[in-house]
Amino acid sequence: LREGGIMVLPVGQSDAVQTLLRVQRGPSGFDYSELRAVRFVPLVEGLANE
Repeated sequence: LREGGIMVLPVGQSDAVQTLLRVQRGPSGFDYSELRAVRFVPLVEGLANE
């Protein structure tokens, strides 16, 4: 990750509520901040039901 870059990722077990984490790289290292609780929902192939 380049200096000034931001990465947002879910952290935790994939079958439970996870924490959305924001990671930003600064001149002296990384800064971490928790954004909110999230739950991963996998994408499934096919058409949506209408």
